[in-house]
Amino acid sequence: ALGDAPVVSTVSSPTMPDQTVLVSGEGFARDTEIRIARLKDGKPGIEIKEAPAPGEDARSVMPLQSSGRSLKFVVPKAFEKGMYVASFRTGDKDSEVVRINSPIALWVQGDQFSHSTPDGWLRIVGEALGFEGVESTVMLRKGSETHMLKAQELAYQQVAEKGLKGIEGEYCLHVSLPEELEKGDWEVWVHNGFGGAFGWQQAGTARVGVPPKWPTDVFRVEGGDQRAIETAVAKAKENGGGTVYFPAGIYRPTKAIEVPPFTTLKGEDSGRVELYWPGRTMKVPPVALVYGKSDFAVEDLTLIQTGRHAAGIMCENGFAPDGGGNVTVRNVVIRLNAFSGVGSRSFQDPTAELIDRGLIGPSGIGGKEPYGRVAALMLGGDNITVDNVNVWSTGHPFILDWVGGIVKDSVFSSPVVGRYWIRACHRLIFENNQVECGGAVACYNVSYPDDYPFGGRQYTTTSNRNILLMGNRFFKSWKNDAEVLTVDSHPAVNLYIGPIAGAGKDTIQLPKENQYVFSGTSVGDQKCRKTIEPEKTY
Repeated sequence: ALGDAPVVSTVSSPTMPDQTVLVSGEGFARDTEIRIARLKDGKPGIEIKEAPAPGEDARSVMPLQSSGRSLKFVVPKAFEKGMYVASFRTGDKDSEVVRINSPIALWVQGDQFSHSTPDGWLRIVGEALGFEGVESTVMLRKGSETHMLKAQELAYQQVAEKGLKGIEGEYCLHVSLPEELEKGDWEVWVHNGFGGAFGWQQAGTARVGVPPKWPTDVFRVEGGDQRAIETAVAKAKENGGGTVYFPAGIYRPTKAIEVPPFTTLKGEDSGRVELYWPGRTMKVPPVALVYGKSDFAVEDLTLIQTGRHAAGIMCENGFAPDGGGNVTVRNVVIRLNAFSGVGSRSFQDPTAELIDRGLIGPSGIGGKEPYGRVAALMLGGDNITVDNVNVWSTGHPFILDWVGGIVKDSVFSSPVVGRYWIRACHRLIFENNQVECGGAVACYNVSYPDDYPFGGRQYTTTSNRNILLMGNRFFKSWKNDAEVLTVDSHPAVNLYIGPIAGAGKDTIQLPKENQYVFSGTSVGDQKCRKTIEPEKTY
């Protein structure tokens, strides 16, 4: 209210000396006075102190611009790089003290997604987590026990090859956990090297535990045909899981391989083990070459299908919010080539031609969504790991639905259709990948109605959140929308912008007037519009 002390909600960071700080909140004015000081640095100990108000060495600055809800000001040029404290005075009322360049943690992620294993790793994703020339520290606290861990530098090959420098304000910290770390929930605190004892910021909670162990029995594939593969897979299924092992050689499956829960398909080496499906001799190719419902892994194999093809590896239960998950694809090569055996005819529109002729897409598998948009990797669920995978496909390289996990150190190529999709994902790390694509890249915030394809299943009122893309190389994205990365919505998506009449714990009350509804790709798209009713509680 008018006359109350200023309230700060957000402060932009990282911010260097002689750079502008954007502050949002309430109670600002044109004559709001800002007092700012630099905190003294020091080796962070286990003691955590609340930041003090700017003292006698503080500078007074005036805003460059100001409104009731935001203001801008410049950090004094004479300051050294570091962590600053600031307060804001409007009239005779002072705000609470805020820190600038303090760590901001958005989420914590472990090597098992929702938790970490002893001797595993932990990631903290956010802003201002580290700066060039100083060392970041992560502290784990559980009761009276404390572990101080040094953050490890992440090396991104795609960035290094281009000679690019890092950006001030590290966005992701990686720490290795000690093997003796006790199981349970640990407080996670982050220090970016500035501010001494005043520089600690709580990042969240990390759960440490050991996941259920899969059976370790090995079932060797004795022979190179479909029957030999099915025999080994059946033994693993009967055993409640295990490893289906492919010695070096060429295998000729004629059907999809369904991987039972808690089972790993593992080859001797991806360069020495090839599974080849002759798609041009199949009237209807399998929906996926390899698939499972959840809790399976594919490692050290090369998968090839020529001619008619659909998906490569698919998590079947990944198409629902509560399905799929716990899937690892590591050291795998996938080659899906619809051109093989087609002949030398030049396609005027390769994508449409391939779909019409049943070589890729819905007509190729005789199915409906969600299988119509096929990809070499179709994965969904929590704890998804894609590591060192090389994909070349005339369909989509990958579709990630409801994925939480990590995709890293991989190559994805598609000369024709070439879209790749990150949809309704959460806490997804996509790093150090090379993506060569003839089509658009999509990072969708989607909300589909029940009567829309896909609708009512995986995309109802769900959007992407907490996505980290770092150290990747995207190129040759000139087809379709020519987008390297887009945050999209689609038909029948409602967005309300305007005041509210009231709010409860987890509801809002809309007013009678001042409603603005944006739907689809334009305001005037009446066909896709859904009504937001006045005076209704949502």
